[in-house]
Amino acid sequence: MAIKKFLLIGLTGALLSSSAWAVDPKSCLQTFQGEAKEVCEKAIAGDPESQYQMARIYGDAQNSQLINYELSFYWHRELARTALKKNLTDEIYLLTMYNTGVFYADGIGVQQNLKNGIYWFTKAAERGEPLSMLRLAVVYKSGLGAAKDDKASEMWLNKAVKANNPQAKVLKSRWILEGQLSEKSTKLAIQLLEEAAKENEPQACFALGNMHTTGFNVEKNAKKAKDYYSKACSLNLLEACKRYHDLDIEQGDFSLK
Repeated sequence: MAIKKFLLIGLTGALLSSSAWAVDPKSCLQTFQGEAKEVCEKAIAGDPESQYQMARIYGDAQNSQLINYELSFYWHRELARTALKKNLTDEIYLLTMYNTGVFYADGIGVQQNLKNGIYWFTKAAERGEPLSMLRLAVVYKSGLGAAKDDKASEMWLNKAVKANNPQAKVLKSRWILEGQLSEKSTKLAIQLLEEAAKENEPQACFALGNMHTTGFNVEKNAKKAKDYYSKACSLNLLEACKRYHDLDIEQGDFSLK
């Protein structure tokens, strides 16, 4: 069975009532029919791919009409446990561990538990999952959910950058420029933003647009600024669209290129 990646970045607008954390994972036996019921049966029996399909059915708001984040959390956690037990290291299973961490850390479909969230982020990060590395970098930098540890934060951030995660590149650039890291190279900070921008990371494009608008650590260049704002705008960063048009008004140019 071919399975498609499902990434849970955050669903803070879809939190469920804390009065109903108990779920019946076997309810699909009564509500599903045909192939879907077969997937349900296999998931209950411990089949990893079927467990993942169940997690998607209940958690993918863009592609499913049966959204139930409590059940999605249940099947994510079951699959994450299965992946640990069977040492499954494909990307799909590492993302499941990451998603399980998000459920716990953000209180989606389960009572918020930062300690459990960090546990699953760590399990995924130790196996090479970069989004989990990024979450751990933030956890240890902020001290929220774990003891503040700048060394551990920087270590996980560098690992995420090495794994070529564009969001990690943006964060490392920001922390360098803010003086929060042992690394102090402004040149590296700009390089990281440029790399992330090439990978269509909207915040990187926006930051470079701001820098070229003001001349902060780069040449002041309105054309480059507009190019970066335009790209960020095309990536649905609305603030970048506004900045682009603000420059248009200043320059008397009203065409979005």
